Amino acid sequence: MPEDARELLENTLASDELVKLAQKRIEEGELRQAASTCIKAIGMYPQNIDAWITFAQANVDYGDFKLAEILLEGAIEVMDNLGLRRDADPWCRRIAEVQRQINQSKSHGRGGSR
Repeated sequence: MPEDARELLENTLASDELVKLAQKRIEEGELRQAASTCIKAIGMYPQNIDAWITFAQANVDYGDFKLAEILLEGAIEVMDNLGLRRDADPWCRRIAEVQRQINQSKSHGRGGSR
């Protein structure tokens, strides 16, 4: 395997593991640590759509809806750049769910940008 391909594969796998860790941290209420972990995952593999969405989720839970919306836009941009349809599962469902949480929180007057 060429060195570039090996490095890409390693970064992709490592990024996926970081996303799993970030999701666990969100479940445990460790939102800042989850966000930091997502930043690392995106830095390793910027095309990791799950990392973008998980980062958005951490920010919704933290109450920073503006940043969460920007991150969802980032996830959609990655999908577009990869030539993925906007209705590609499972990402569309996750994006729609996070957007629903943002809209619901805003309609209940909860938080805003921290």
